Amino acid sequence: MERSMLGLKLLNKERSIDIRKKTKVTDILSRIDQLKWRWAGHMLRCKREKWSKQVTVWYPRDGFRSRGRKAKRWEDDLIMTLGPLWTRVAADRQQWKELEEAFATGAINFKIKISDQGISADLILAKNEYVLVATLSGICACIQISSHSVLWEEKFGSPIFASPVVYDNDKVIFIEVSGEIHCRSIETGVKIWDYEGVEGNVFSAMYIKTVGPTEWHMIFGCHDKHVYCINVCNSQIWQLYKYADEAKKKSRHAAVCQAKFKQRNWLDSAEYNITQTTWCHF
Repeated sequence: MERSMLGLKLLNKERSIDIRKKTKVTDILSRIDQLKWRWAGHMLRCKREKWSKQVTVWYPRDGFRSRGRKAKRWEDDLIMTLGPLWTRVAADRQQWKELEEAFATGAINFKIKISDQGISADLILAKNEYVLVATLSGICACIQISSHSVLWEEKFGSPIFASPVVYDNDKVIFIEVSGEIHCRSIETGVKIWDYEGVEGNVFSAMYIKTVGPTEWHMIFGCHDKHVYCINVCNSQIWQLYKYADEAKKKSRHAAVCQAKFKQRNWLDSAEYNITQTTWCHF
C-alpha cells in the first residue's frame, strides 16, 4: 500500500523504513513493540523481584524454533542487543527510553567510523560506560556510550588482532601483531607503559590473573611457539617468564637476558630504562 502511494515498485529497491518516513504512515506493530519494551523496562525497575523474573521469560517472537531447542526468550534478545549487562541499562530510565524505538523498529541507534580497515578484535566494555576498540589499521580508540563520541584514539605501528584487556579497573592493554604491548588509561588515553620484549608475532588474546592488590600476571601466546607471562607490579618490578614447548619440559634451568623497555610511572610520570632477568622454565 505504501509503495502504491508513492508509485514505487519492488524494482526500485527502496527500504521499507525510508518509504514509511516519506508516507508518514504509522506502523502499528512497531508502536506496539515500543510500548511493550517500555512496559518491560518499567517492570524491571520495580522493587518486587518476581516481576523482573517474569519479564525476562516473555516470548517476543511468534513461531517455533527447531525441535530440541528452547523457545527464544525476551532475555535472549536483550543479551544479544545490549550484552550481559543489559539489566544496568534497564535501570536507567532515560537511557532505556532512548533505546525503545531502536528495539521496536530494528533501527541503528548510532554508528561511529574508527578506521578505514576492519575490526577483528572483540570490543570490551569498561566501567559500563566506555567501549574499547582495536582495529586492523593499528588504531585503538575509546568510545563513550552516553555521548556517542570518541574520547581518544591512538595509532600504533601494526595491526591488532587480539582483544583489548582491562586491568586495575582504569587501565587497558593493547597488543600489536608485531609483539609490542601498550598500556593506556581508559578515560584519558594517557600512556602508562610500553613493552617490546616479545620475540614474535602475537595473534592471541591476553589473560590477566590478579596475584595481589598491586600485582598481576599477564599471559598470552606468541607465534614463536612460546607462552609469555609478564609480572606487573605497581612498584616498578617486572618479570618475564617464558614457557618452552613440550619436548623441553623435562629439563629446567634459568637464563639471564636483557629485556629493555621504557615504563612511565603513573604516579610521578617519570620514565625508566629497566634491565630485567628472564627465567625460562622447560
